[in-house]
Amino acid sequence: MTLPAAWLKENNFKPDQVQGFIPTPMALASAMYHSEINPLKKVGEASEHIDSARDAKSRRLHKAFLRYHDSDNWPDLRKALKKMGAHNVVDSTDSKDLESIAGTLDFILNTTNVKLDWNSYLNTLAPQGKLHTVGAVLEPMEIPAFSLIGGEKSVGGSPLGSIALTRKMLEFCVRHDIYPTVEEFKMEDINEAIKHLEDGKARFRVVLKA
Repeated sequence: MTLPAAWLKENNFKPDQVQGFIPTPMALASAMYHSEINPLKKVGEASEHIDSARDAKSRRLHKAFLRYHDSDNWPDLRKALKKMGAHNVVDSTDSKDLESIAGTLDFILNTTNVKLDWNSYLNTLAPQGKLHTVGAVLEPMEIPAFSLIGGEKSVGGSPLGSIALTRKMLEFCVRHDIYPTVEEFKMEDINEAIKHLEDGKARFRVVLKA
């Protein structure tokens, strides 16, 4: 459910309501609900498995992800994200959330290319902390001098790292069990993979396997 929620957030869609699914006879959706197999693709031994939200708790959590913008859902979302491996969850659009981690971060990596309230982020840095951007922010970044001077903080930026740095990053990810979300397609299914990309359904990287 995190993938549809991420798509909604990326496209700035904020659903007012989310209707629970009720299985009805003679419908593909019902077949999917009961079998937990994707009937839109060839059904067989290696059929794609799809989780179905059946109990009230799962349904409530699914709604919480889809209505991510509703603060009433945040306690459930925090609990779920921590269960998925996050050490801490902070809403960067909530000033109170940012204040709760003031002076605690050593490093912030910005991957966005939009204007943000940079001072709020600088305030979350510990002394000698660093805000580093790899996102090509399109507007000048307004950085208050006193926010840097007070804690000897710094702001930097860089393009894609070298091969050596990339290898170091991959070793770090393996050591801490961090892996990307990848969809795999067989080489003979290349046309299906391209259509998958064109339809905007890729989450988040598509790989062709020979």
